[in-house]
Amino acid sequence: MIKSYRLKIYPNESKRKELNRLISFWSDKVNHFIRLFWTFEELSGSYPPKEYTRGGRLIRDAAVKAWQIVKGAKETGQKKRPYYDGNEIDLNEFSAYIIPDLQTKEFDLWLNVISLEKGKRLKLPCKKHREFNKALEGGKLRKSIKIRREGLLCYFLL
Repeated sequence: MIKSYRLKIYPNESKRKELNRLISFWSDKVNHFIRLFWTFEELSGSYPPKEYTRGGRLIRDAAVKAWQIVKGAKETGQKKRPYYDGNEIDLNEFSAYIIPDLQTKEFDLWLNVISLEKGKRLKLPCKKHREFNKALEGGKLRKSIKIRREGLLCYFLL
């Protein structure tokens, strides 16, 4: 069994702004794709058609998230189009990952996250906790990462 772990992100002000921009962009894209996919008569397969996943990793990940939301809503017979609240981002292992062997005096874990600027990535500091260290030693971590905004604080879930 693979558990989920939640760690607090400690961004400085410029990284916090960039992270908020990223979350807002993601939310807008997911809702755009929800509006589009809601008009489809049939949603088959686990992934949206390829023509809707072009434009980079964030676009592809947002399209997949919207596909899952719409497909689930239609399968349960929901009549009203769903809306994504925009407080978290689902990223695959290419869009976000833990930077191995990077530690500073203050932070013992760094997360490398895709950004909205081409060729640039966000390096976000975090602190580990006891349960997470046990999982890290056992090598039982998920490959995908979620970044969640809760008020002024941000967390990553692995």
